[in-house]
Formats: sequence, C-alpha cells, structure tokens
Amino acid sequence: MSLMSKCGLPMLLLTLTVGGCGWFKSKPDYEGAELAKPITVPADLSRPSDRDAMRIPAKSLIGANAVRVESVRSVDVGGDVASVWKRAGDALAAVEGAEILSRAESIASYEVRFAGETFLVSVQANGAGSRIIAVGVDGAASESAAAGQLLGLLKAKL
Repeated sequence: MSLMSKCGLPMLLLTLTVGGCGWFKSKPDYEGAELAKPITVPADLSRPSDRDAMRIPAKSLIGANAVRVESVRSVDVGGDVASVWKRAGDALAAVEGAEILSRAESIASYEVRFAGETFLVSVQANGAGSRIIAVGVDGAASESAAAGQLLGLLKAKL
C-alpha cells in the first residue's frame, strides 16, 4: 500500500468526524434564548423631586428670619485718630461675636475675627474727624457681608 492510502483513509475519517460535530447541533445557543425586556426609567426619576426640603423659598422669604443689621462700608466719627482708635477698641470688645485677635496702635488698627472671617478694622484720619474701615486680607477695603455687618454694629455702639 502506498503512503497516500495509509494516511488518506484516517485523514478522511478524522475530517468527517470533526466536521460532523456541527451536523448534530442544528442551531447556536443564542438563537433560542428569550429576549429580556428593555430597561425603562421610572417616571419619578425623569423629573426633579418635589419634596418640601428641596424647594427653593420665594425671594421674599429668603433671609426672613435673619437678624436685620445695617451693613456699612465705613463709619465716620468725630475726634482724632488716637481717641477714636481707643473708643473703637472698647466698642469692638462689646460687639457679640467679635474677637479682637491683635491690636496695633502704631497703625491704629485691630485684627478682628467676626462671623468666620478675619479682617483689619482700621481708623484713618478723615478731615477734621476719623473714618473706620474694614480691610480684607488683600489690603483693600473689605466688601464682605461680615465686615459690613460688623461696621454697622460698631456704628451703633459709637
């Protein structure tokens, strides 16, 4: 027998048996699978929550319960800088919530912490009198609400 006939017959049988595996299985696994329903978004997730806790109050109600204090940017006081600086120190000590961190008589200023902010309350000459201003950490007159509130309280005490 030739080599071709010796190897050919086993090769033919091997090809038929390996290729025949597909004949016994008629269709793939995924063809008979049941399809899942598509994902749907619940109706309550497609619009914002309408709970009372999430509602923004009307503009007229914002700050309705807040204590009303005049907010000012500067306070004009009669007297020289040295005497006004001492009076301002006494008034600052009497303001509830204000903490004097340091005093600098040479520049007529107090470092004050009020409502979570720290700034310099400075007394400056202003014509015949003096002017008290709040200076922010950047060295400019402070525009913060806390500084305006403190100066308003200081004005009431002076």
